[in-house]
Amino acid sequence: MTATAPGPGPAPLPPPRSPAAARLGTAWRLLVHLSRTLLLAFVTGFALLGAVVTPLFAMLVVAPLVGAFVAGVVAAVHPTFRADPAGRATALRAFAGGAVLVPLAGGVGLFGEAGVVLVALLLLLASVVATGWLAEVGTDRRPAD
Repeated sequence: MTATAPGPGPAPLPPPRSPAAARLGTAWRLLVHLSRTLLLAFVTGFALLGAVVTPLFAMLVVAPLVGAFVAGVVAAVHPTFRADPAGRATALRAFAGGAVLVPLAGGVGLFGEAGVVLVALLLLLASVVATGWLAEVGTDRRPAD
């Protein structure tokens, strides 16, 4: 038998997109990357569980209404919503995230009192992800007037 070389190892972190993000340490960027992955996994898992037990009316009527409300709020506060395709894409992502809130609530509700701990964990992960996004944007640029 011949020995094989070890694999290339884990994928490297993506490079920072702004000077403010470049000033952050590698440990912080790793924490943000890990939080994004865990948040996506937890939300997807709990939403899939909730989709099984959530009533059909809530999934077909209430979830799109919640998503439309969230997308409307994002469209109202996004400065370039009408002119920029990226603004419309942001509103569309907000619609999808808002629509997932209904089955997510059903999935977390399955865990009873332990669901409170899960919600606290989700909020902690979401705050780390949001802080990472703010650091990626940085404070080096000012919005156009």
